[in-house]
Amino acid sequence: MVQALVRLWPRMLLTCWLTVSACAADESATETERTIEGTVRDERSDRGISGAAVEFVSDTLDRAATTSDSDGRFTLLVQVRDGVRFGTLEAAHERYDDSASRSVYFDGTTLNIDLQLRPRD
Repeated sequence: MVQALVRLWPRMLLTCWLTVSACAADESATETERTIEGTVRDERSDRGISGAAVEFVSDTLDRAATTSDSDGRFTLLVQVRDGVRFGTLEAAHERYDDSASRSVYFDGTTLNIDLQLRPRD
């Protein structure tokens, strides 16, 4: 049994090294900067909502967050791993019910998406 382990030891070391190398290569994958622009609007009045929290999460959990300006506009610069094409954009505000979310698909480097929030009654 010991002799068998001694003979297999170099293979086991090589397998471990290859596994660690593959994981390290995956973590060092290149990234692409994407831009998501848009406006968070009041569903009833169609006015921009100031101070809405806007967050993007990719399908591989890359994240970016910002807050809408006084006119409800936002710009997110998102660093996503190469090959990532999908994600979810969400907006929320304390004076509005629930949050609004949209699935996004990157077909270029810039997306323009508007989100609407329903005021609380």
